[in-house]
Amino acid sequence: MKHQILNIASSNDIVQLNLDSFAKLEQAELLARFLLNSNHINKNEFIIAVSCIADLLYNVMAQAKL
Repeated sequence: MKHQILNIASSNDIVQLNLDSFAKLEQAELLARFLLNSNHINKNEFIIAVSCIADLLYNVMAQAKL
């Protein structure tokens, strides 16, 4: 399953991501939506969530070698 490729059409190109990278992008989006919709979040929880988002996006970028 690690070697499966998913084609994603963007405005100009087709970007190829493996399913692991796509899952990480989905997790980052979920965390970002959680942050935007949360009313009762403290500073520590905010920092942890932002760090997780950054780590997920960094891993996708590093894997894609951008």
